[in-house]
Amino acid sequence: MQARSPFRWILVATALALFVGCPKPQPPAEQPADKDQGTAAAAPGEEAETPQAESADPALVAEVVARVQERGGKVRLEGDGKILKAVDLYGRQARDEDVALLVQVPTIEELVLWGAEITDAGVRELPKLPRLVKLTLENTSITNEGAQVLGELKTLRSLNLRRSTNLTDDALAFAEKLPDLTELMLLYNNFTDNAMPYIGKLTKLRALDLRGCVLITDRGLESLKDLKELRAIKLRNQASVTDAGMAVLSTLPNLQDLTLEDSGISDFGLDEIAKLTGLTSLNLMRSYGVTDAGLPKLKPLTKLRRLFLRGLYINGHGLKELDLPELIELDLAETSADDLAAEAVARFAQLQNLDLWHTKVTDAGLAHLAKLGNLTTLNLVGTPVTDAGLAHLTGLKNLRTLALDECNGVTDAAVEHLARMTGLAELSLGKTGVTQAGAAKLREALPDCKIKL
Repeated sequence: MQARSPFRWILVATALALFVGCPKPQPPAEQPADKDQGTAAAAPGEEAETPQAESADPALVAEVVARVQERGGKVRLEGDGKILKAVDLYGRQARDEDVALLVQVPTIEELVLWGAEITDAGVRELPKLPRLVKLTLENTSITNEGAQVLGELKTLRSLNLRRSTNLTDDALAFAEKLPDLTELMLLYNNFTDNAMPYIGKLTKLRALDLRGCVLITDRGLESLKDLKELRAIKLRNQASVTDAGMAVLSTLPNLQDLTLEDSGISDFGLDEIAKLTGLTSLNLMRSYGVTDAGLPKLKPLTKLRRLFLRGLYINGHGLKELDLPELIELDLAETSADDLAAEAVARFAQLQNLDLWHTKVTDAGLAHLAKLGNLTTLNLVGTPVTDAGLAHLTGLKNLRTLALDECNGVTDAAVEHLARMTGLAELSLGKTGVTQAGAAKLREALPDCKIKL
């Protein structure tokens, strides 16, 4: 893989100052921290071998930076601030005229364009960027015709077409011309099973995100059987993805990250998933056919580091059959997980992040969780824990974030216990019995902790 020099994202106002002085900067908007945002969690694959970059006129770079600032976006500069590597206009209405300007800077390798004013005309400009490796076209108005231009971007390795809802199945015909693509994000589009054969030809693909593509079924997944390099696949809102589809995915030898949110799988599908012994992350959120009886089937997945069971109709007792020595994150939110589940969870000694939001864990369960010495984040929102139970958590010296909102049994009497958690950086107590006076005492005892009441 080609070595890359260190880089830094800087606000466009700072970048502009390098070239044209110091006008009053406009505050940038933060990109939403939606879990759907961004790429699937997998290695991006081999970096594209791109032609030697041409240098860009500093005045032109300054003009581009100024335009991005006008739109409220961000840039990334390297080479003492002289080489423009990336432009990010996520959530900022970009226009075709912006693209026409940006493509005059041949050093750009990463480009994020957002908004309905990006049309086929703007996409036709993109082949002028000889080093483009990563491209996002989100919420745009491009059509099937414009999408074919993407096949000319031979250096492209990562492509995100999230919410480009004018596209139909044949839009993906361009994929045949991009055999080196390693990441493809198609979230919330109207693609059906008939689009999947195009994806199935991308044999170097490592990450595929189809969340929200509700028209894809088990039949479509059959087209992925030859994607032996695939590390991550994400599916959501596909109740038509069932146990039969798992039989296909279980043949992908390098799969590490599997997301099946709102799927139609059952405990029988877990038999197939259990064959993926290299999995490090498994998300079964709201896959209601999965029960406690099925959880022991996951026992072969000893490399799991993240397990998401949010919203399942389970009490978590099946977890006691699992040996997960590398597990660092577990989500049991909105389940019926109880104190017996907490006892099972306490066996996962490396656990760092535990979400028990709106579960049935009580003070007795907290006594078990006290064994999790590596825990850094604990969500107990809406649970029946009380002041007395919090005493069990005072020995968790690595705990940094604790959420107790909506815990009606937590009052000012908990202050003495919470004050002993000197490592806390964030503590939320909204809709509890803790008063302003109690919160004031906590702020005095924990001056470095952000306390929300």
